[in-house]
Amino acid sequence: MVESIGSKSPSASVQQVATATRLARAEAAVASGDTAGAALQLSSLDRGVETRPPVDAARVAELRKAVKEGTYKLNPELTALRMLNMQQEWKSK
Repeated sequence: MVESIGSKSPSASVQQVATATRLARAEAAVASGDTAGAALQLSSLDRGVETRPPVDAARVAELRKAVKEGTYKLNPELTALRMLNMQQEWKSK
């Protein structure tokens, strides 16, 4: 899934934290040899992904409207910073 450049709703951030927490718990379970625990954590992730649409249609419509009307503002500094952060994340994996 592609992260947006603009601001995110608090609920999206909360969901990301919950997902990251489940992933960390699954990784810890695998590391300790607890495959059943890992399976439980991963299955809960599966259910969460199934309930969310892959794209926020309302956000896409909002952005399309702003671009069409010429009111969409770019923040080059923030865009560059987020691109650099993504590159760092990719390199660390």
